[in-house]
Amino acid sequence: MGGFRLTKWLSNKRNVLNAIPESERASSVVSLGPSDMLPSDKALGVIWDVNEDKIKFKVKLSDKPLTRRGILSVVSSIFDPLGLVSPVTLRAKAIVQHLCKEKFGWDEQIPQEYHDKWKSWVKNLPCLENLSVNRCFLPRDVQHVKNVQLHIFSDGSELGYGACAYLRVVDENDRTTCSLMMGKARLAPIKQVSIPRLELSGAVTACRLYEILSCLVTFRLLEAEKRKLSVLQSELGQLNNNDYGHDVAQKRAAIGQIQSSVTRFQLNYNRLEQEYKVAAMGMIKRQHKRGSSRSQPAIGLKQTSKSRPSIFGTIAKEKPNKKEKRLELLCFILLLMDNHVDYNSNIRDSRMEVNLNYLLQQLRSVGPQMISLSRMFDLRPSGYDSQVPSHYTEDEALIFEEGNLMAGSLEALIQHLVPTTNYHPDRTYVFAFLLSSRLYIKPHILLKEVCQICVFQQNLAEDEINQEKLGTFGPNILQLLGEWTEMFPYDFRDDRMMKQLKEITQRIISIYPELQTDFASLTHNLINKLSSLHKYEEELSKINTEAVRKSSIQEVPTTDITEICPSPLECAQQLTHIELERLGQIGPEEFVQAFAKEPVSSETSFKDMKKTSNLEAYVNWFNRLSYLITTEICSHLKKKNRVKVIEYFLDVGKECINIGNFNSLIAIIAGLNMSQVSRLKKTWAKVNTAKFEILEHQMDPSNNFGSYRSCLKAAMWRSEGATNAREKIVIPFFSLFVKDLYFLNEGHSSKLENGNINFEKFWQLAKQISGLVTWQQVQCPFEKKADVLHYILTNPVFSESNLSLASFECEAPFSKNEKERHKDLKSKVGIS
Repeated sequence: MGGFRLTKWLSNKRNVLNAIPESERASSVVSLGPSDMLPSDKALGVIWDVNEDKIKFKVKLSDKPLTRRGILSVVSSIFDPLGLVSPVTLRAKAIVQHLCKEKFGWDEQIPQEYHDKWKSWVKNLPCLENLSVNRCFLPRDVQHVKNVQLHIFSDGSELGYGACAYLRVVDENDRTTCSLMMGKARLAPIKQVSIPRLELSGAVTACRLYEILSCLVTFRLLEAEKRKLSVLQSELGQLNNNDYGHDVAQKRAAIGQIQSSVTRFQLNYNRLEQEYKVAAMGMIKRQHKRGSSRSQPAIGLKQTSKSRPSIFGTIAKEKPNKKEKRLELLCFILLLMDNHVDYNSNIRDSRMEVNLNYLLQQLRSVGPQMISLSRMFDLRPSGYDSQVPSHYTEDEALIFEEGNLMAGSLEALIQHLVPTTNYHPDRTYVFAFLLSSRLYIKPHILLKEVCQICVFQQNLAEDEINQEKLGTFGPNILQLLGEWTEMFPYDFRDDRMMKQLKEITQRIISIYPELQTDFASLTHNLINKLSSLHKYEEELSKINTEAVRKSSIQEVPTTDITEICPSPLECAQQLTHIELERLGQIGPEEFVQAFAKEPVSSETSFKDMKKTSNLEAYVNWFNRLSYLITTEICSHLKKKNRVKVIEYFLDVGKECINIGNFNSLIAIIAGLNMSQVSRLKKTWAKVNTAKFEILEHQMDPSNNFGSYRSCLKAAMWRSEGATNAREKIVIPFFSLFVKDLYFLNEGHSSKLENGNINFEKFWQLAKQISGLVTWQQVQCPFEKKADVLHYILTNPVFSESNLSLASFECEAPFSKNEKERHKDLKSKVGIS
C-alpha cells in the first residue's frame, strides 16, 4: 500500500481483531472486551454496523431555510454512493428540478405548493435509519457456492428512470440468497420525453450497471476459485508425501478424489477467467467513449480550456473525466464484497488496475487481419500506441505521451512510415498519416521520399545484395504499398504515383522474385478500382446530362413516383442502391482535401488540384432528392393526389429508418419541410401528421441532433452483429458527418507552437473517417429496378422559382407577403 503502515483496523470477526495490536485498531475497538458488542463505524463515508455486518444510513436534519439552497443542502447530505436509497432521494431531487425550471433564486422562498411537498418528504426521511443492507452478499455459514446470478431490473416513469442490481447465490444445500448490490436513478429531463424513451434510458442504465458489476463479481469468484485450487494442490502434495504403509489403494483413492476436484475447479477457474476478460474489455472500451461533450463530435479529443461554439452556436462545455470516480466506485464495491476484513483507510485495489492494464495489452495485440480498420481505431481510443515509452529526443523528433504518438516533425513521421527489415508500421498509423499528410506534402512527393529512404537505408542501389541481408524488408514494403493502394487508390490516378510504384516494384522483384505474383495481384486490384471509378464517373456524367436536358426543355411529367414504384419499401430500397453506390465512390482523402486551404496559383498543375468531385456529387444527390420530392408534390393540382404523394414519402421515410438509410430519410424530411410544401395548409390538413412528426423527430437539432445520433448508434450496433447483408447497412446523414469533421478540423490546430505536426488531430480525423470506410464497403442486397432508378435520377426537378409558382397554383396565396411574392414571380417569368 505505497509503503505506508495501515492503522485503524476494524473487523466483524473477533479473532481477526484479537490478532491486531491495540495501537493499530480503530479507536472504537481499542479496549473492546470479550462480551462487548462490536460498535458501528464509518467505512468510506457510510455507516457500518459491525456487529450485524450491515450497511445503515444516518439522517441528520438541520434547520435549513425553505429556499432552493436550503433544500439542496439537505438532499446532498444523504451520502448514498451505491444508490441504495435512490427511490427516496429522487423525489427530493424532483422538487429541486422544478424550482430550477421555474427559475427561483437560490435564496428565494419557495411557494406553498412545493412547501407542502417538501415537508411531507422531510417528515418521512428519518425512516431511512430503519433501513439496512447486508454488507456481505453471502451468509456466514455458506462454505461452497453452487451458482451465482446477477439480476438487473430497470424501469422508467414521468418522474425518472433507473435500475437496480441483485446478486442471487445458490449454495451447496440449494439454499438461495438474494442481496441488493447497487442502484442508479436519474430524473426525467425537463423537456417532455415519452415513457418508452424513459424506459429505454432505464435499460441503458441497467447495461452500465451490468458492465461494472459483472466484472467485479466475476473477479471475486475468480479469486475464490484460485484459493480453492491452492488448498487442493497443497492437500495433494501432502498426500504424495505421507506414508500410508501397505494401504496403497486408500492413498490412490484419496489422490484420485483430490485430482478430480482439482480438474473440476480448474475448468471452472478457466471459464471465470474468460468471462472476466470479456467483461473487463467491454468496460474499458465503453469507459473511453463516455467522456466526450455532446456539443462536439464524439471523438474523445483532449479538450482545450477555451470553450468553442458548436455547430448550432451554443457553447460546448467540457465534461469532467470520470475515470478516477469510476476507480473509486470499483474499489468501494470491492470493499463491501470483502468477507474478511474492513479498514478505515484510503484504499486502492492494485490488483484491479494490474488486470486492466493486462487487458489493454491484450486489446492491442489483436492482429489487423481479424478486424476492420474502424474496429482497430475503436480498440485504441486514446491514440496511436507504438509501444514506445514516453520520451522526446531530438534525433527521433517524435513526441509520445503515455506511449501514444502525439506530435512530431514531418520528416520523423515519414521515417516512422518507412518499413525496415524487422519493422512495419501499424495499419492504423498508415491510414492516419496517409490521410492527413497531404496537408503538408503531395502524395507523389511522399511516395518518392519513402522510396528514396528505402533505397538508402537498405542499400538497394548496390550491385550485390541478397535476401539474407534484407530479411523481411521485401514483404514489409509490399504490405505498405498494398495498404496504400487499398486505402487510397485514387492517389494513383496521378501518373507520377504510378511511375514511382512501378520503379520500386521492379527493384523489389529483382531481389525477391517470389513476390512477383503478389505485386501483380496488387497492381491488378488497383487497376480494377481505378477502372471502376472511371466507369462510375462516365455513368454519372451521362445521368446528369440527361437530367439537365429534361429540366432545360421544361418537360412536363406525365406520371409520378407512385405509379412508377407503388411500393414505399421498394422505393426505399432503390434509394439505398443510389446512396451506397455514390457513398462508396468517395475517397477518404476527399474529406481532408475539402478542408484544405491551399490557394490555387498559376504554378499549380492540374494533377495537383484538389479533387473532391465524388464528395460534391454525393452532396448534390441529397439536394436533388429533396427537390425531387417537392416537385412530385407540387406537380399535382388536385389536393387528394398531393396528400397521396406526401403520405407515400412518409412511408418511404419509415422504410429508410428500418433499412438504416438516414441520408435519404433526412432528404425526404427536408423536401417535405421546404416552404413550397409546408405552406400547403389545406393539403396538410388531410395528411396523417403523426407519421410526419415521428420522422421529423429524427431531424430534431436539439442536443446536437441527439435523436438522430441515438438512431445511428442503434444501426451501428445492429451492423456490428449483423447476421445478413441487410443488417449491415448504415448510411449516415452525410452533411452532419461532414460538419462534425469540419469542426474537428477547425477546433484543433494542425501544428503545435514549436512547429511540430499535431498527430493527435490526424488520429482523430482518421478514427472518424474509418467508420465511414467500413460502411462504404457494404454491398446493397436489394434487387435493382432499372425503371425506378432511371426515374429518380433523371426526372426533371423544378427550380426554386418554378416550385413557388407551382405551389401557388396548388393553393392560392393567402397572406400579404405571399401575394407580393407571387406577383414578383409572375412578372419575372412573363406571366400576366
